Amino acid sequence: MFTFMVAAAVLTGAEVDSVDALSFETLVPKNILERYVSLLVEHRRLILCGPTGTGKTYLASRLAQHLVRRSVTLKVKG
Repeated sequence: MFTFMVAAAVLTGAEVDSVDALSFETLVPKNILERYVSLLVEHRRLILCGPTGTGKTYLASRLAQHLVRRSVTLKVKG
């Protein structure tokens, strides 16, 4: 999974843990992902609904990984 993220970041020219790379990997528009991230940071919950097999669990796990990496990066820098 991490190898794919690095490849996606290299292809798009984005940083590995950026919203741009996450958008490229999940095929979800950047503005929607930014909104999801802000909702999760502010309210700590998000409800994803839709038909079976549309990638809700995949998106939820990728968002969780993004937030964890983001918090680790902020702690290391700060």
